[in-house]
Amino acid sequence: MGSLSLEEAAEKARTSKVDIWRAIREGRLSAQRTDDGGFAIDPGELFRVFETQRPEQPAMEQDATEALGQSETSVTPETAETSEIDLAFAALGAELKGLLGLPVEKRANTEPHEHDAERQRADLTERNVQLAAELAAVRATAEKAIAEYASVAERLAAIAEARRPWWRRLVG
Repeated sequence: MGSLSLEEAAEKARTSKVDIWRAIREGRLSAQRTDDGGFAIDPGELFRVFETQRPEQPAMEQDATEALGQSETSVTPETAETSEIDLAFAALGAELKGLLGLPVEKRANTEPHEHDAERQRADLTERNVQLAAELAAVRATAEKAIAEYASVAERLAAIAEARRPWWRRLVG
C-alpha cells in the first residue's frame, strides 16, 4: 500500500484531518511534504500513532459479537448498544493498560540515561581538571615570555642609548 494523503489518512484512522495534521505538527506522526503542499503519510506510521482506530478493529468487533453468539442481523437495538459499550470498555481497558505500563517503561528507559549523565559528569570534571592544568602551563609560559620580552626591551633601550650620537646625548 502506498502513502496516504491527509484526507485518506483521516478516513483510515477514523478521525479528523485536523487530528492528523496536529499529530504531524507535534512530531508524533512523521509525514513527507508533497510537491503540491499536501502530505504523504505511511499507513504503518499512521496506525502506530492512531493505534486504537485500526481498520482491523471492525473485524474484531464482528468476532466479539459472534463470540457472544449473536449475528449482526439478529441483534436487537438494546443488545447492539450493550455490545458496543462492552467493546468500548474493552478498548478503553486495553488503552489504559498500555498507559499504565508507560511510566514503568519510561523509568526503565531513563536508568541508562542517568548512568550516561553520571559518566558524562565525571568525564567533564576530569576534562575540567585537565584544562585547568593546561591553562596554568600556558599562563606560566606567557609570564616567562613577558619577563624575557621585558629584559630584551631593556637591553635594546640600553643599546639604542649607546648608539645615539654624542651631541644628542648632551642635548636630550
